[in-house]
Amino acid sequence: MENLEDIVVPVLGILGAGSLALFQRFLYRRKFLRPDREFLEHPEKFDHRTIELDGYVERVFSDSITEYVKRWLTHRWRTYRRDPNSVGRYIHQRFLLRSPYFPRGQKILIEHNIQSGEALFLWRGRRLRVRGEYLHTERRPPGALYGRIHKTHSRFGSIESI
Repeated sequence: MENLEDIVVPVLGILGAGSLALFQRFLYRRKFLRPDREFLEHPEKFDHRTIELDGYVERVFSDSITEYVKRWLTHRWRTYRRDPNSVGRYIHQRFLLRSPYFPRGQKILIEHNIQSGEALFLWRGRRLRVRGEYLHTERRPPGALYGRIHKTHSRFGSIESI
């Protein structure tokens, strides 16, 4: 019987630890930051306000060489003219984020300035918590409810992996 106890106790311990690990994984996966219900139903009311939400990266957009050159030239020209306007000046990482709380098929565009913050290592399915200024743009794809989030760099917002 001593040999049986030597086998059964560790096996039960392993099974118990495995069950606990699965339960913890289930709890961890459900810890999403729920956006404000008002934002989900009427995002236009949150225009130019700071919001925070969790989600998965759906698609990462890459800048073409022409986009890079255009932004560089804009930056140089405005610097030469001493124009403080920052629109179209800096390189951004752009990606679509989908949240489990959004209606099916809805995504939000995230624009992360890599000259004010550090570049992110992004891939499809990566889970992120994003905090930044929401812009409710009228030029959205047909059927899209949400606009975009920008100012996600350290002074105004944040992006962190969860």
